Amino acid sequence: MDISIAESLIGIGYKYLPHEKILPYHSELETPQYAIVGFTKPTSDHNQENTQTNGSYIISSMAPDNYYDNHLYTKEENFIISYTQPQEIITGIKTKSKKLYNMSGSGLWYISITKNHETIENDYHLIGIITELYIHKRQQFLIASKINLLTDQLKAAIS
Repeated sequence: MDISIAESLIGIGYKYLPHEKILPYHSELETPQYAIVGFTKPTSDHNQENTQTNGSYIISSMAPDNYYDNHLYTKEENFIISYTQPQEIITGIKTKSKKLYNMSGSGLWYISITKNHETIENDYHLIGIITELYIHKRQQFLIASKINLLTDQLKAAIS
């Protein structure tokens, strides 16, 4: 992106994620410490451009390793996130199970939780970008490309 374009976007209120908040080469954990935030739509119908939805978030764990063996996605390039019921951002209420259309482009965030003496501290890091909803029989998963695929390409382009 051209520097003048980036500066003009900052001028109208855009904020960029500091590079310390990007975590390439993250090794997945088996705990529900992963968050996805987005604005889902009820169907994949492309005619729903004007449909307004509340934002939803999902806190989930990664799918087990055998899911990479059974599906089309490699563990070297992707994360597979298990489906959990989304919660509305405004109310915090869990919504009915629904297909998670229109989550592509959302960030996949690792939420770290540490105890520092008597204080519990949370932090967040971007580890991937959601690329698609994958439905297999009655199960659905969100597929994310690992962020290092993007950061490695950007570094190569800048060098």
